[in-house]
Amino acid sequence: MPGTAGRATDYFHVSCFEKMVNLSQSYILDRLLPLTRHVMADCRLESVLVHQGLYLCDGGTERLVQEWIAQRKRWIAERNGIQEEISNFALYYLSQMAGSSTFVPQLVPGLTRREEARLQVDLAPFESDGPGDEQEWNLFTSYLTPDNHRATLHDRHNLSNMLRCWAHDVDLVIRPDFKITPAQRQEKDRLGEKAIRAITRLARVPLPE
Repeated sequence: MPGTAGRATDYFHVSCFEKMVNLSQSYILDRLLPLTRHVMADCRLESVLVHQGLYLCDGGTERLVQEWIAQRKRWIAERNGIQEEISNFALYYLSQMAGSSTFVPQLVPGLTRREEARLQVDLAPFESDGPGDEQEWNLFTSYLTPDNHRATLHDRHNLSNMLRCWAHDVDLVIRPDFKITPAQRQEKDRLGEKAIRAITRLARVPLPE
């Protein structure tokens, strides 16, 4: 959903938007936002439909797009010889580590308690079996391009490919067993129990208050 403060918001299919712009430029990334409860007030959407969960991104899409943008901004800064600084470490730590058995909750300035709780639980990128779990599942490492593959900064369809993989797995996980084929059942089993739990959780749409 490209748009800027004070200007009308435009809506595009991601793959169409990728063909129109250069997503290796930070000023373009600054205009790219997932359609979530945080920006719905600027989007001329009917409140009733939004509160029914229509239009808004599911939790996994929200977190993936935000992290995809942050990753690319970091790569662009490094390409330009700029060292980015973390302005709110507590928020960064929460957004990156929530759900892990090693995560230690701490006060995050600027967040409501409701939003902090959402990030700690509903939108947590980690799924863990608890202390001692050495094979925790992570949303970002499961779907984002690894940091050592910076050449994909110029891959025009990297964002839509990532979201297509996420949507595929969501459909596989939430579809009733009697509606999936034996091949799909094997694919779902390969995801593993932790991934299935996490995808089920992150497939929900975080609704506005």
